[in-house]
Parts: sequence; structure tokens; C-alpha cells
Amino acid sequence: MNPFTSQPLRAIAVLALSMVGVGSAAGAAPVPAEPARLTVSGSQLLTPDGKPIWLRGFNWGRWGTALPEDGVANVQRGANVVRLPFRWYFNGPKADIRQSGAPGNLSPAGLAKLDETVRWATEAGLWVVLFAGSDKGAGDSRENNYWNDPALRREFFDTWAFIVQRYRNTPRIAAYELLSEPHPKKPVTTAQLRGFYEELITHIRRYDTRTPLMIGPNDHYDIGQLQGVHTRVDDKVIYATNCYLPTEYCKPSRRGDFNPNPIVYPSAYRDRRGVTRQLDAAALAAAFQPALDFRERNKVPVFIDQIGCVSAAPGVLPYTRDLLALMRKHQMHWAFWTYRVYHAGPDEHGLWYDDGKGWKLKTELDSVLRAAMAP
Repeated sequence: MNPFTSQPLRAIAVLALSMVGVGSAAGAAPVPAEPARLTVSGSQLLTPDGKPIWLRGFNWGRWGTALPEDGVANVQRGANVVRLPFRWYFNGPKADIRQSGAPGNLSPAGLAKLDETVRWATEAGLWVVLFAGSDKGAGDSRENNYWNDPALRREFFDTWAFIVQRYRNTPRIAAYELLSEPHPKKPVTTAQLRGFYEELITHIRRYDTRTPLMIGPNDHYDIGQLQGVHTRVDDKVIYATNCYLPTEYCKPSRRGDFNPNPIVYPSAYRDRRGVTRQLDAAALAAAFQPALDFRERNKVPVFIDQIGCVSAAPGVLPYTRDLLALMRKHQMHWAFWTYRVYHAGPDEHGLWYDDGKGWKLKTELDSVLRAAMAP
């Protein structure tokens, strides 16, 4: 028996449909027309009226930090997309909304918060990339992950079946990002990761044949490994990758033994092998080139799903300006990490931070991002 056509899953499917207002009994309201979606056309994304769209916006990446006004504020900054999570089998217990046995294996409170956040974004006119943040399933757990625990894998697939049916009549869903930053430990191979994606894509297409799906490479979305997950099982696939490059600069705590002080942009620095390298606009273009090569070679869209450095990185404003200029030049879709961060100071990620004394805006960074998001 196919585990993904089991009686429990069919029950979940029926419940999900009922919760989005789809009725079948005599006298029930007519089934609403499914809202238009973005379409994949080679390396481009097209709006429902067939025009190319360049997605750029923010992550609302920290679970529960979004506020009702954020959607409108993002649009006013020039954004047209937001990437937002549901955290499932996640390391942070306060953010993890997995509840096995509940509808969709999602806690009722977590599902309500997810519904609310999606509504704030879509009602403001943003396209939504909804991603599954599942650190433990993606590889943090050696004991129970999606490659060695069939029951967990099946439960995760059931959750996605529930999600896509729940939002089938929600407008402005840009894509479902199936598993953020996979990093299974050896002996799991990239081919097995691709197989996981292909099995999940096939499963989701039983319930939603229209919405683009998003997948990304191994080792936490390593930009150099995109080709390894390229698939032909579906023609509505977008490929995601991170761009925190170079690591020695974007994450000063990981600058390596060869750089006693934080690296400055622009300047020379030594990588983790001790090789002297230049950090400037040309170096950023070279680091970004694998995404362009992959897009051109395979004629598929690519989305830089997380971009940006911690604000403590010296020269972070010109770095951000130069990197986002590349996104504009090549019309590469992107989302800045991240919009709001609780319990943080001015040196961390985030356009807005709350240090315990209320929300504060990084005004200079705001100016850079507004310019980068302008049409």
C-alpha cells in the first residue's frame, strides 16, 4: 500500500479543504475559482497576466516577529515578495509548530499564527514564498531525519499535503519552498536529496498542480551545488540558494585564524586556507557567478532566498549596495535576511531590532534597501 494515499492522509485532505471553505454538500456555496499563480517560463517568472516579474523583498524569518503593518511597510519600500516560514521539527521549541496527530500535524495556535501572517502579507499585495524550516529533519538530527526515519518523512509529506490544500484559494502564493537549507550527513548523497525532493514534488502535485515549488542544494543551500538538485520531474520549479559570501566577511565570528581582526569591505583578506583574496565588487560578482551559470545552463529561475550580512561587518553598507546592484543587473530574485529580530542589538541581522526597549530601525541600511528594491 502506498503510505501517501493512506486513510489518515485522505482524512487530512478532507479537513484541509473544509477549512478553506470548499464545500460539496447540497446547498453548499459554490467552490471559488482558484486564484491565479505565477508561472515559470524558462528562467523567468511571469505574473498571471503574462508579464515578467522580478521578485525582491524581505524574509520575515524569525517566527512570530511579524507585525500587522509589516506587509504595507514592505510594499512601501518597494518589495513585492516576502519569504516566511513555518517551523516544523525545528530546534527552537518556541518556534516549532509541529504537533503530530493534529490536523496537518500542526499545532492549532501555530497554524492560526501562520494563517494570520500569510493574510497580512497577501492583503498588502505581497507575493508569498512559504518555506518549511525543519533544521532537525534537514540534517541536524543524526538519529531521526528525513533520510533515515520513514515515519517522520511520511508525516512531513502529509503536512505539506495539508498546507497546499489549505492555501489553494489564497491569492498571491508565489511558491512553496519544500525544505530550507538541507544538510544531511554522510552517507546521504546529493542524489538522495534530489530523490527526496522529487518524491515530495510528486506527492504535492496530487493536490496542487499550479503553484511553483522551490528546492535548493545540499550543505545549507551551497550556491556551488545547485546543479546537483536539478530535476526534470516538474516544469514549475524555482531553485533557491543563499548568498552569505564570503563567509569570512559576512560572519565575522567565522573569519578564521588568518584574520585576527574583522575583515573590512573593500579590502584584502585571507581565506580559511590562508590564501590572500580581494574583497570588492568584482569578487562579489565572481562568488555569485555559479547561480548565473546554473540559471543559464538549465533555463530555470533562481531565487537568492537569503542575502545580507550581519550589521557588525565593517563596510556592510557598501557591501550590501554592491551585492544588490548585481541582483538588479541580472534580474535575480532575492529576499533580504531579515526584517525583524527580537532580543538583538544593532550589530546583528535585521532591518529592525528590539533590544528590549522597543523596535529600532537601521536607517542607513533602510536607505540602501529602498534603493535596491525600487522598480
